[in-house]
Amino acid sequence: MNKHLLPRFGDWQLSNITRQEIQAYVAHLTQTGYAPKTVDHIHDVLSAILRTAMKWGHIKENPARGVDLPALRCIRPKWALTTSQAAALLADLPVLPRTMVGLAILSGVLRQYSDGGANHHADVPDDRPNEDVSASRQR
Repeated sequence: MNKHLLPRFGDWQLSNITRQEIQAYVAHLTQTGYAPKTVDHIHDVLSAILRTAMKWGHIKENPARGVDLPALRCIRPKWALTTSQAAALLADLPVLPRTMVGLAILSGVLRQYSDGGANHHADVPDDRPNEDVSASRQR
């Protein structure tokens, strides 16, 4: 707050902060070279402040809503173990770590499919075709 929001909006009355001013600030942060995730975080903090001001009756609406933010992008590529890599890893581990790592692997697989496949890593080569997970859960 002290580094970003107070220097820009600290002297302003809440009712004078408009969606256009916030959009201009987002554009300024983006042009200055801030990462989209940082801009998103700064916007989230400002939005939370304005949401509280709205809740307390100081403003009628939250001007941070509806502001266009830069698209978030993945900096680190996502990857997953193939079935054979997971099996080899588990085979080399002692019992207790094998249980913990096995659970982590299975949890990741189930999470992958619980969101409709949004996190499915189709670009990761596997040594077997994909299974229908919903059918395998019913066995």
